[in-house]
Amino acid sequence: QVRLNLRPNVARGFDTVVQNYSGPSLVPLARTCGWADAPHVTSRQYYLSFVIPLLMHDHDGGKRKYVEESVHYRMLRHGNPGGCWEFKNEIAKGNVAAKWPEAFDDYGTYLYGFASAQDGHYTVH
Repeated sequence: QVRLNLRPNVARGFDTVVQNYSGPSLVPLARTCGWADAPHVTSRQYYLSFVIPLLMHDHDGGKRKYVEESVHYRMLRHGNPGGCWEFKNEIAKGNVAAKWPEAFDDYGTYLYGFASAQDGHYTVH
């Protein structure tokens, strides 16, 4: 998904790590370890095949929960190895060779724009 950020495109809150994406893209994107249902663009298929099944298999079928609780926290892996929480800690230690979690392609989010305090602010709440 590509999210239109409410805040600057920097590591903060749900966006535990934010780095510019250098892969193929027609617009500037930054990767983030933060999954949020704030205004974003994605495919219907992504929700039908990935997000909704996660909700349905969650506690009480995902009732009375924010989507982030079923998706974002799984991506962090609650501090377990291989998740975004471990990745964030490696970055904080100065490990520039730290790799994005393998599950990023499933759980990860791209922010529209560059990883910069001057970019972001595309929506208001």
